[in-house]
Amino acid sequence: MEQFAATFHIDWQIILAQAINFAVVVFVLYRFAIKPLKKNLDERKGVIEQGLTDAKAHRELLATAKHDYEKVLSDARTEADKIMKEVKKDAEKRRGELLEQAQKEALALTQSAKKDLEAEKIKMLTDAKRELADMVITATGKVLGGAVTKEIDTKLVEDAVKHI
Repeated sequence: MEQFAATFHIDWQIILAQAINFAVVVFVLYRFAIKPLKKNLDERKGVIEQGLTDAKAHRELLATAKHDYEKVLSDARTEADKIMKEVKKDAEKRRGELLEQAQKEALALTQSAKKDLEAEKIKMLTDAKRELADMVITATGKVLGGAVTKEIDTKLVEDAVKHI
């Protein structure tokens, strides 16, 4: 073995020193570089795994929320259709009531106008009869002179009114 060491110029003391240096470098690297890096990698792995778990949970929540949203939207549309039908029905009923009320008011107004016209007609006829009676009395008085008595006057007026 000494011959082997002499042939390759191997010095056991140097090899031993280099082995100790290597062990020190490995220890320092492990202690101050590899160990903190491993700790950071483990933390990062945990964060990523938590993120993936949260993303999966959020995806499920989103799917549930979307389903609930569509259900609520569908219910709202159904309710809106129902309300619109009720509103149309109420509006049609109200329209009918208003039309009926307008017809009643128009009929009442027409009847009132007819009554007013009839009263006006009767008043005009009464006024015309009075004027005619006054004219007959005046004409009779002029024709007969002053010989007209109250009885004759009344009789003449009644005859004239009957003929009219």
